[in-house]
Amino acid sequence: MSRSITCETVSVLNENKIRNGDIIRLQIVRWNNGKPMLEKRKYWFNDDGEERPGKSKGLTAQDFDIILQNSDNIKYVLEAKSNG
Repeated sequence: MSRSITCETVSVLNENKIRNGDIIRLQIVRWNNGKPMLEKRKYWFNDDGEERPGKSKGLTAQDFDIILQNSDNIKYVLEAKSNG
């Protein structure tokens, strides 16, 4: 039996398109209706143009600056979505 994996994007903090058309997002997400998490992930597109999640990525100095600039909102969203 296969397991269905779901991902809800709660908030996108930054998004960059890279050369091959893929996208890298710094975002807050909920996987399988779990607690929200801050993550950076690469997304790619299949032959039908559907977006698919790829591997998670490490944070850069630019990512850290974005997190610092949005820290109050990030904390609020993480806490609010964790509690209901």
